Amino acid sequence: MRYLDVHLDAEAFSHRAVVATAHRHTDRFTVGVGRESRHWVLHFAADDLPADEEALRASILRDALDEQLRDMVRERTGSLHETLIRAALLGARPAQEF
Repeated sequence: MRYLDVHLDAEAFSHRAVVATAHRHTDRFTVGVGRESRHWVLHFAADDLPADEEALRASILRDALDEQLRDMVRERTGSLHETLIRAALLGARPAQEF
């Protein structure tokens, strides 16, 4: 079994983004998430962990950034999303016959 730990600044990355990043890799690795002081720590383990750990680390960091950006967009557009869903549901009501 081989291991890799990736540290993410807890002020820069939300818990949601960290968990989503970890989840992206559960098909290939055993993944754990922890917190040490001001950092999230993602623990990866697998028998066939890639030899190029730096490339894997870079990929995980890109995924974390992607998830954090998605989280920020979700935060900023949440009320718009709710308004659109509400309007769609109201528009989907069956027509009332008189």
